[in-house]
Amino acid sequence: MKQENQPLHAFPTKASQQDFLMEYKYFQSLCLMARGVTHDYNNIFTGLSGQLNLITQEAALGSIGEHRIQLVSDLLIRGVDRTSILYEFSRYIAAEKADHSLDRILELAVQSLNILSRSHQFVIEKHGKLPRLFCSMKDLVMMLFYLGENGLEATPEGGTLTVQAALHHGRDEAVILSVRNRGCTVLPLVRASLFQPFVTTKKPQQGLRGLGLYAARNIAKEHGGTLFFSDDKNEETVFSVRIPLPGPPADKKPIPGREAVFSTRPGERITGRKREIFFVVEDDEAMRDLIVSSLQRRGHVVFSAETCSEAVEDFELVHEAVTVLLIDVGLTDSDGFECLEKMSVISDRAKVIFMSGEDIGEQQCCRHKALFLKKPFTAKDIEQLVMHAE
Repeated sequence: MKQENQPLHAFPTKASQQDFLMEYKYFQSLCLMARGVTHDYNNIFTGLSGQLNLITQEAALGSIGEHRIQLVSDLLIRGVDRTSILYEFSRYIAAEKADHSLDRILELAVQSLNILSRSHQFVIEKHGKLPRLFCSMKDLVMMLFYLGENGLEATPEGGTLTVQAALHHGRDEAVILSVRNRGCTVLPLVRASLFQPFVTTKKPQQGLRGLGLYAARNIAKEHGGTLFFSDDKNEETVFSVRIPLPGPPADKKPIPGREAVFSTRPGERITGRKREIFFVVEDDEAMRDLIVSSLQRRGHVVFSAETCSEAVEDFELVHEAVTVLLIDVGLTDSDGFECLEKMSVISDRAKVIFMSGEDIGEQQCCRHKALFLKKPFTAKDIEQLVMHAE
């Protein structure tokens, strides 16, 4: 039966058009990122093939040079690193807003941008100690990535581009995030409509063009900020985002859902023992489950992750409550020491315990101000070591 007053065509709203364009731009950038990683893989696998051929020849002569093994190891590590960066780029931190480290956001953005081109290099420049920001990590990383893409297109000959972060002190405090390039200046013809979709001075290519600055501006607006540009006296084109900082701490709103997660307070006593909030990083599923269940049965709160990438992502959300980090030295995508360094960028307040089935150098533990547990161990062993660290 025909329904009266039913529109023949459902036209998309302005909001749905924006969502579509933002999603399209993200996947367009993901394809660009994947192309850069693929180019690296081609070089890595070619290098591995050549080194393995030389190893075969040397083995026939009864001697394989140690440097050859090191070269193969370096190539494999490079491949794992590229896989990790692409993996994080494709999923990044969930879009929900939380308290994030600006240092970490800059690091992720620059790591991703440096995959795109062999003739360009992105560097980080920070002015002063950067505050933490209540934001969507994924969105801010992508905003800087889009501004970086724009800088690449403006400097086809290559060169160094700067991703800059600074605190602005004034009537209202704000964070200024900028991407600087020494490419061609913005033409007067497009200045007035620069941040509109499909505005570009580039030659027509396959796919929709001119969405990078549009997407960056929308992300800035979502965070209460503004995107603007200037032609610097040093012949630099600078795209900057100004994001205001919140008022006094008393005005800060709690993150939805966090109260329930952290209702168990660290420092409470559990039948004579101190309640801790652990974050366990262990790639062996059986071992991880055993540690988590053992600690939970003794009254502790436990978060866990399988890989370093997953640990860094999840630690962003729970770092304020965690009191003890328990990290396996040999992870599939990293080693425990490197993983700790990445997590320490977010927060370095928790006690640290490394664990391994092999003895590790005491110097490593001292350098990271950490303790060590050799596998196998019990939950009681962990508690006693934590008490010893106090």
